[in-house]
Amino acid sequence: KGMPFVHDASAELFKTLMRDKDRGFVIEFRDRPRFLQELTSDSPALQRAARDIRAEGATALYDAMVLGLYQFRTLQGRKALIVVTDGDDNRSHVEYDTLLRYARSAGAPIYFIAVNIPLTDFKSRRITKEIAAESGGEVFSIGSAAKMSEVTKRIEEELRSQYIVAFRSNSTKAPGEYRAVAVTPTKPGVSLRTIRGYI
Repeated sequence: KGMPFVHDASAELFKTLMRDKDRGFVIEFRDRPRFLQELTSDSPALQRAARDIRAEGATALYDAMVLGLYQFRTLQGRKALIVVTDGDDNRSHVEYDTLLRYARSAGAPIYFIAVNIPLTDFKSRRITKEIAAESGGEVFSIGSAAKMSEVTKRIEEELRSQYIVAFRSNSTKAPGEYRAVAVTPTKPGVSLRTIRGYI
């Protein structure tokens, strides 16, 4: 909240990440989440919407994330949710457990750009880290505009270098239950970031 570079940073995400066939949306989360721009391939429109975000008042972060993940339900191809936040949530109707279930079901990595989250805000740091890890995403903590181009580049590299791995499960768990997933590389020195499981 109140960070003057957030508008430019959010707009830069769309300017840098969008390709001809890509689509995106912008959700503002204050007292309640609302679309500033619904799903579109119009990058300039998305950039304008990103610059219109206002950050005063309450913060319904969880509600906005569930609304964002819900947009992916009928979309094919690679998907990702990028959340620019100070970590605070003081207005959502959605409980954290519900958000976690959506994150596990969406099949999309969630990237947090954490703007000036205090070191003492253990709850926000734990929640963003857990949601990102469960979904195969990451948390990028920044405190100035200078770091934004580096973060944008990292996200772009990850989104353009993903692999899809298919497998047949022999799990006996009932439909709707959580199933843990572990992917282990055989090549030494290689690290992988994947979903931790799925529903």
